[in-house]
Amino acid sequence: MIVPVHLNRFPCLRVTYKVFPAYLYYRYGAGPHKVEFTVELPGLTTYHTFVIDLAPLDTMPHSVHLFLEQVHHKLWDGCSFVFNAPHVMQAGAFQSGKSEEDKMDEFDEMGLSMVHFQEYNREYPHRQWTVGFANSGPDFYINMQDNTEEHGPRSQVGELFDDNVDPCFGEIVEGRNTIEMICSLPAAHIVKARIMGLASAPRARKQKHWLDKF
Repeated sequence: MIVPVHLNRFPCLRVTYKVFPAYLYYRYGAGPHKVEFTVELPGLTTYHTFVIDLAPLDTMPHSVHLFLEQVHHKLWDGCSFVFNAPHVMQAGAFQSGKSEEDKMDEFDEMGLSMVHFQEYNREYPHRQWTVGFANSGPDFYINMQDNTEEHGPRSQVGELFDDNVDPCFGEIVEGRNTIEMICSLPAAHIVKARIMGLASAPRARKQKHWLDKF
């Protein structure tokens, strides 16, 4: 197992890296886990897609779990890519017809608005085409260049806090041309996001798992 940087400062989190991979396997299968986004671009009559390949279960389990749960509960459906910059393209919890507060309430009510610690693994840096949470989430961004120095350890608030980083948890493996098209536009509408290779819901079970409360 690769030990993420924050475990050196918070050894108690090691239990997370034993429990969460098992729970993700139980709920979503062994992986690899992929999420397909369908987007609507202004002025075009056809939808476009891109696919995110999520990090291995033993690498970024907390962030992968949060993102899979957000997608499963359709929280990203109807949201938008709202921020384009030379180095990143960011999706935000903004939905037409709803206030930002109302949309954030949906994430909050599900307990899926943020990671609970700044998970980071040096073996999964912010290279070009990777995907990370903006701060603690829920907004996420796509790295349009290698941002390892800017968004990795010791880059956010100085030399003292290795744990204050943006979690990097996936990579665009299909539809990079779609991403480049979105970059040329002021915004793009997310029609839907779905977990690939699964039925419409996580595997059926006769009773709740004890980790479902987290």
